Amino acid sequence: MTNDYKKQLGAAIRERRKFLNLTQSDLAKTAGINRSHLSLIETGEHRPSKRTLSEIARALDTTPEELESTGEYLADAAKTSGGRMYPGLWELLNDPDAITLYQITEEEKRILRTIRLQWNNPSKGFFIQALLDYRNSRKEG
Repeated sequence: MTNDYKKQLGAAIRERRKFLNLTQSDLAKTAGINRSHLSLIETGEHRPSKRTLSEIARALDTTPEELESTGEYLADAAKTSGGRMYPGLWELLNDPDAITLYQITEEEKRILRTIRLQWNNPSKGFFIQALLDYRNSRKEG
């Protein structure tokens, strides 16, 4: 497991934990690990064992594979956005119901990640509207 991979996985765990409004202590307790160990995993300094990763994923109501995939996605988003993703966009792109409902394609995900605004917290609804506006402009053009 490379350092980049550990950092990506740690970032995915941290983002999922925050999305669920859990503290490190909450997650560590539910996963049955030490909070300081979890902190080191989230920063990419420690590599979780397969068992530990499975327990963390279970506590986050997801799978190890989904955490790995999210880590890759976050790394890709960081490259295209200078390291920052709006929370509303992250929420939209990590909501499987929204992805299915709006049938968001990989191309549309890339386009949404390129949006740059003057304010820091556009909502999930803002990005849904941006997606619909983009689709309407393509129909008209």
